[in-house]
Amino acid sequence: MRRFVAKHAARLTVPALLLAVLAPSAAASAADPVPGSISGTVRNIEGATVDQGHVDLFDSTFTYLATFDAESDGAYTIPNLGPGTYYLAFWNGDADATWDYFVEVYRNQPLLQAELATPVVVGVGEDVTGIDSRLRWLFDDMFGDTFQDDIYWMGNSGITLGCNPPEDYLYCPDRVVTRGEMAAFLVRTFSLTDRGTVSFVDDDESVFEVDIEKLAAAGITVGCNPPDNDRFCPDEPVTRDQMAAFLARAFGLHTGAGDMFVDDEGSVFEADIEKLAAAGITVGCNPPDNDRFCPDEPVTRGQMAAFLHRAVERAAGGPLDLTAP
Repeated sequence: MRRFVAKHAARLTVPALLLAVLAPSAAASAADPVPGSISGTVRNIEGATVDQGHVDLFDSTFTYLATFDAESDGAYTIPNLGPGTYYLAFWNGDADATWDYFVEVYRNQPLLQAELATPVVVGVGEDVTGIDSRLRWLFDDMFGDTFQDDIYWMGNSGITLGCNPPEDYLYCPDRVVTRGEMAAFLVRTFSLTDRGTVSFVDDDESVFEVDIEKLAAAGITVGCNPPDNDRFCPDEPVTRDQMAAFLARAFGLHTGAGDMFVDDEGSVFEADIEKLAAAGITVGCNPPDNDRFCPDEPVTRGQMAAFLHRAVERAAGGPLDLTAP
């Protein structure tokens, strides 16, 4: 089994991204003579049963109630439930923090948008069966990577589905991010839905065409060939200064940090680079001096995971890891 850092145990036991949107009604009390139950099997996306499977139970007010362990064959039962609406989150692991799969909100795999989870409604004395999971593998190539925690966050948040469809068991952290992939990352991060009326002439063959249109509708991109801007260049790599502009617009960054870097004077995105630095989303590209930003260098998928993770935490008022990139 693949090893994963112990600090993620808390994320799986009480999934951080899910708690704000999950929970069920109170369990049946001793006064309720006809309790109900929920049962099913903890399976992976291929339909095989999962070792050391667990089910977190939440009520209709999105309050965590309890965790139930599955049997060795993946079967689980949550007994003694009063009538009401419940939500489930599935995961696997053991006391030594060995994990194989991302957390899954019931019927919401692979995108973990908890507000879209399917509720499980239990009637008086009703035994609801067949509530199975479809757990998705952790990425094989994330373990030991510099940006392992950020990649885990990307996958568990549903912001990335992997880099080798349809299997999607790899993340490809060292591969350069394309502009099309960047569009998909940001659309999933912000759950953008409006396709708007902006149309580019070069994205018709891109698998990210819909994401590109949503990004343009949100004002996060205007194109790649000013002043015409009728092209998006979906297959071109995202450079660090372009990434700064994408994130500054997406997260509404307004305040710059002054002239922090010696190599961004010629970039049309200098102001965006300074906004990113002021927000603590980047500290530079040449530690320990970090007086350079390397604006023309392409961004790898691992680096993008770190940038995006920090930006989301900054927007949520959470902690920031101010190490490179």
